[in-house]
Amino acid sequence: MAKKSEDRRRSILNAALDEFEAKGFSAALVEDIAHRAGVSKGTIYGYFKGKEALLLGLAEEVAVLIQKEFDYQAQWFNSRYDASGSL
Repeated sequence: MAKKSEDRRRSILNAALDEFEAKGFSAALVEDIAHRAGVSKGTIYGYFKGKEALLLGLAEEVAVLIQKEFDYQAQWFNSRYDASGSL
């Protein structure tokens, strides 16, 4: 995904998160998410199939962050021990 496209996707996800926090998932509207993101409703649907896909996109972003942190911690831990298991 191109940088500008990825930036737009992240902007939409940030707006969705803000809207979900403000109104709750059920009451949040795609139109309001679009307004927060500064894009048209059609742009939202160009990136996501609907509100549920926005929520899934947010969950995927969190999963990526968790995986990166896990990898970092595993690398740190492994760098502290040699093959014999001692420091």
